[in-house]
Amino acid sequence: MERRITRFCPYCASPLTPAADRGRWCSRCAVGFYDNPTPAVAAVVRDGQGRILLVLRDKEPRAGEWSLPGGFIEIDESPTEATVRELAEETGLTARRCELLAVADEPSRLYGRVLVVGYFVPEFDGAPLAGDDARDCRFFAPAEMPRLAFRAHQQFIDTYLEKHS
Repeated sequence: MERRITRFCPYCASPLTPAADRGRWCSRCAVGFYDNPTPAVAAVVRDGQGRILLVLRDKEPRAGEWSLPGGFIEIDESPTEATVRELAEETGLTARRCELLAVADEPSRLYGRVLVVGYFVPEFDGAPLAGDDARDCRFFAPAEMPRLAFRAHQQFIDTYLEKHS
């Protein structure tokens, strides 16, 4: 997959020209456009036995690999709201509380760079059941976790374990 770059104005379809500040400019609409990092979230959920919840991805990128539950932040929600929504969609769990853990960036062939906000979910309701774009979800002991699809997700787990072990 190749990274998408905005080449035409989404309002009038005129070609965009490079601007001095690294963006692109529509001379017809007098509007600037920038390729900013895409915002996403990931959740570290730990059960009563100290195991961490992972999902087996069913869709690209990285289909067939394990990751933390998470996904892209929608335009009308906060990062915390996105974490609660993504956790529910992918695992059936309802987060009762989210604690900011860390922020990381992840290179992406499609988006250029993804800015990922990691949360620890200390309290949740329900039993994990794969849904939405997850083939499977299950808890893993930290020493038995598979290789993760995203570097940022491993960073969040490492940060969590350093703070809570």
